Amino acid sequence: MDTLRLEAVLAPAEGLLIPLGPTPDEAALQRPVTGLEIYQPGTPTDYTDRIVLVMTVIDDAHKLQQIQAECGGAAALVVQPDTAAGLSMTGAPVTPVVLRRSPWVTMDALIRALTSLTRISAHDQTGPAEQAAETLERDAALAVHRRESALLALLQGTTEAAVPAAMLGLRPDLDHVVIASAVVSKDLEALRLSLSVGFPEERSVLSDGVLFSVLPVHSVVAAEALRPGHPVETQARVTDELRARLGRAVHTSEDLPIGVGSVVSGVFSLHESAAVARETLRALKFKLGAPALADARGLRIAGGADVADALALIRAGDALRPHGAALAELLTLLAEYDRVHHSGLLPTVLTALEHRGNLSQAARQLGIHENSLRTRLERIRVLSGIDLNEPVSALRTMVAFLANPGIHNEARS
Repeated sequence: MDTLRLEAVLAPAEGLLIPLGPTPDEAALQRPVTGLEIYQPGTPTDYTDRIVLVMTVIDDAHKLQQIQAECGGAAALVVQPDTAAGLSMTGAPVTPVVLRRSPWVTMDALIRALTSLTRISAHDQTGPAEQAAETLERDAALAVHRRESALLALLQGTTEAAVPAAMLGLRPDLDHVVIASAVVSKDLEALRLSLSVGFPEERSVLSDGVLFSVLPVHSVVAAEALRPGHPVETQARVTDELRARLGRAVHTSEDLPIGVGSVVSGVFSLHESAAVARETLRALKFKLGAPALADARGLRIAGGADVADALALIRAGDALRPHGAALAELLTLLAEYDRVHHSGLLPTVLTALEHRGNLSQAARQLGIHENSLRTRLERIRVLSGIDLNEPVSALRTMVAFLANPGIHNEARS
């Protein structure tokens, strides 16, 4: 029964993995492969006969040799695309083999590809080779889970940030920024690839339908182009550069809003940048009036300053959330009436507010005649007491939609 060899894993992955230094010799290619592991600096880990994914930034030969020595029993090391191709291998151990991940494939895509290719290689075999393929598949899923868990821990805030940051290769001596993207499934891989190619040091994770990406600021804007002590200016430069670079790289017909978080120092405050990015994304998706940056045609990238009005309203709405039910009491009456009579009165109120009293535009969006809209608004006034011609009533209704997401969503459905 054949053992799964490194050669059987790497041959079909040509182009995805690039040798760092000389082409591996035959002895190295015949190393057995029993699984896949993420390099965990400072943590005792058995890397024997594993393909080890190294997220740590390697900027000199000494660092590479240190990792090779620590993973001496591994079948191969896979390092990041930005690892210097000409990095000296003099004095380094012959094994494990060191391979660079192509910048044209994301880490998650590479893990999936290695798993798939290994499964194909072992398809006609039994015993150790097939078992190794199954182990690699399990290890791949575990590696993805560990990487995502480490990044989520940093984005949510943790007092133990040093450990997950080291696993992910995020440097505590650099400034970082988090961006949050509300991307549809069909555009997810394209966006991830664009980020990976444009910003090789980025780390990303998908959480609740939002793609969070951590970027070192120096990979977005050159350090010499920034003035220390000017955070507002730095934030604007980072946002502008992201808008320009991703605008050239990402092409989509779908609405793709991306919120840019605050620039933070090191890795211990990544959760603060993530919170701002998430909040800015909410402002970009704010469904009251025309979307922010609506003329951007698909890709909409904004920092907090670009959506200041929407942000202020979202924060006010969050603060009023405990009073949401009371504020929306009259809207709830309309919602209950709609459920029985299918009259569409609740959506009518929201549409009329969005068009700020322009009955012609509101009627066009609702697909009814302007006179029919006037009749509906009068009916709404009689049934619920909501009078959009009266400033206080109109303001309360607007605030109610902000403070009560449930009634707002029902009006949208």
